[in-house]
Amino acid sequence: MKTTIKIWFLMAVMLAPFMLAAQIQRPAFRERFLNARFHEICTRMQLSPDKAEKLKPVYFRYEKEKAAVFVESGRRFNREERRNLTVEQEEELYLARLEKAKKLIEIREKYYPGFRTVLSPKEIVQFNRIEMELNRKMVQQIRKRLNEPDE
Repeated sequence: MKTTIKIWFLMAVMLAPFMLAAQIQRPAFRERFLNARFHEICTRMQLSPDKAEKLKPVYFRYEKEKAAVFVESGRRFNREERRNLTVEQEEELYLARLEKAKKLIEIREKYYPGFRTVLSPKEIVQFNRIEMELNRKMVQQIRKRLNEPDE
């Protein structure tokens, strides 16, 4: 079970830069996006309004720290460049992804007590599953849009 969660988490970490790049550059969009995402998570978890209100500040601080991990990213490669990376560039990219994954795990560990004050351990697992599912759906939508021919 722990291995499965780690695999899903690492997949989300690897795809998150694509999801967060535009959000970070436009704060108003990011806030609307986070509010909608928070509402979706609370609805799917069937949280009471009181519990959701207590969770909101913890969630927003958590998301802000996660986003900061992707802002401080190093060199980015476009699709064409990624096809022609040198061994050194591949290694640099891989190590950078590992570093981001470590930082995200540290953030999760840091915020666990805060989430735990509002949610039960079972609800935290449910929260993480919903979050990963939303990430996966968003990446699928982005890929679909990128692969659609221009009109």
